[in-house]
Amino acid sequence: MQHEWLWTWISSLGKGCDFLVLRIRSGGETIGFAPLKFRTVKLHGFLPYRQIVFLGHPEIDFGDFIITRNRAEVFEGIFSYLRQKCFWGEILLHNIPSISPNLPALQSVLPSTFPAYELAPQKPCYFIALENRLWSEFYRQTSKKFVQRDLNRLNNHYARLSWRVEDWSSEHVTKVLPILGKLHQASQMRKGRSSRYNEQNYLEFMNRVLTELSQKKWMRIYVLTIAEQPAAFMLGFDYRKIFYWWNTGFDPSFDKLSPTKFLLFQVLQEGFSSQRWREFNFMQGGTAYKQRWTSTFYPLLQLRLLNSRGPYGVLNNFRRRKKNLLLGQADPIAGDDRI
Repeated sequence: MQHEWLWTWISSLGKGCDFLVLRIRSGGETIGFAPLKFRTVKLHGFLPYRQIVFLGHPEIDFGDFIITRNRAEVFEGIFSYLRQKCFWGEILLHNIPSISPNLPALQSVLPSTFPAYELAPQKPCYFIALENRLWSEFYRQTSKKFVQRDLNRLNNHYARLSWRVEDWSSEHVTKVLPILGKLHQASQMRKGRSSRYNEQNYLEFMNRVLTELSQKKWMRIYVLTIAEQPAAFMLGFDYRKIFYWWNTGFDPSFDKLSPTKFLLFQVLQEGFSSQRWREFNFMQGGTAYKQRWTSTFYPLLQLRLLNSRGPYGVLNNFRRRKKNLLLGQADPIAGDDRI
């Protein structure tokens, strides 16, 4: 939730959004921000329903409040403002890290503010701890078939090829972006999926974010070239000794050489050797690919708060009662993000 990332999102993908950014001050000092926005979805496919979500949703992998101190008092102030000043049906906040320093204060405030709240695991965030660990210790714990045996095979193949891993982090965006887009589009097409690199507003966002974060030296772009041709890339953030793996793509013509896997292997091995990072973070999602490299994760949470006042309060009470009758349950909060 860095300002630089949010600003690039607002300037491109966030055009036309109904922003709700709250600034919390104490004695003239800013001690927190609530980066939020409104969105309207269709309840049951036809009824407009107003939600409050994190600014940057759905592109953000992590969502949180920005608070420096007095966290419980800040949350009380935020929720008081939202209940008194804003018109909404529910607050639906995604991907809150279970390791967030804000979480204990949030959990202490919710029972008295929203007695029928729901705070539950949404998806895992897998990561690899590098600090003070040997590569050999980590590698023994990876999947024997998918990682170890296949990399033995790949090392034999690559021994006969001309290849290298290049760090393109300092290259100009006009050189980098077309190549990343081409590789991402090709790899997604192979899987029968579309690529966001085909969307003009997403390209604008990528152009801005690569430019902005490269200046801060927070952006990392690793490219595997085979016979002088870009075969795969890994795009991520290098922040406070953690590498966040964000985006990848490869040339399907090199498919038998598993270029993405080989590139990840090389980057991880160098990271352990140099102790460049204390953690390699795969970010949100529990795909089998990540689990073959590591079993370590922390949950990302979803917070749902239903408005109990006014017209939305009546509607939400009806929704909850209807679902309770269907499920035969006592009093759960109804619905999910699909509405």
